[in-house]
Amino acid sequence: MSTSNQQFDVVIVGAGSAGIAAASSILKRDGAVKIALIDPSDDHYYQPGWT
Repeated sequence: MSTSNQQFDVVIVGAGSAGIAAASSILKRDGAVKIALIDPSDDHYYQPGWT
């Protein structure tokens, strides 16, 4: 795990469909918001029917 002193306005845990949708919705309202997405996986796989 790396440490960082970056600051974010919003932290979203989980970069699946819901996390991405939440980030997208927030950015549509205010494009200047700094968002951190936290997810254990480096890749996201589209899995219709699982969410």
